[in-house]
Amino acid sequence: MPRRSAPPPSASQVAPPADHHQHLFSPALAALYAGSLPAITAEEVVGLLDAAGISLALVLSGAAQAGVFLEELLPAAAAVPVQVAHLADTGPGYDDPPADTAMGVLAEAVERGDPRTDRLWFDVATIAPPAMWPPNAALAARRIRQVGVGRILYGSDAAAGDNARPREGWAAFRRLPLDDDEFARIASNVATHLL
Repeated sequence: MPRRSAPPPSASQVAPPADHHQHLFSPALAALYAGSLPAITAEEVVGLLDAAGISLALVLSGAAQAGVFLEELLPAAAAVPVQVAHLADTGPGYDDPPADTAMGVLAEAVERGDPRTDRLWFDVATIAPPAMWPPNAALAARRIRQVGVGRILYGSDAAAGDNARPREGWAAFRRLPLDDDEFARIASNVATHLL
């Protein structure tokens, strides 16, 4: 009996070419976390990306994490939620707990046709943790559709400590209730102007 070759993987099954949300943690920054978050070097991140089949990454500053501990030295880090919340009609005190996230505020601003959202992209780092509750997964999928899959960038967050590594992050994201075309589109979104 002749062997049948397996069909090629769909675009949605292939890892995205870019991870738009990674961090490096120097020993000094890791020390701020009192040992709960280990240092991670560029070489380690590159190895994890290679293992996941991801060839590009946007590495973000660790200053925001340091701001959690050093707000008096980095007040801009504490202002990030306010920078997004101004898109909400009700301001930073937004009263819908599931929507009290940057993605929720952005999704609602997009739905209202707010022109300030015309050139915004959203990276999905941390919205689909490996142990996600189904109602939260459904809400995340709804928010992605509200923002528009063409504006969603895949990101897996810092590959340190208990955070998912890039390969596991993509697998967790693939468990959201989106269809194959939506996953394929998100996987193909690459913000080359950022990378």
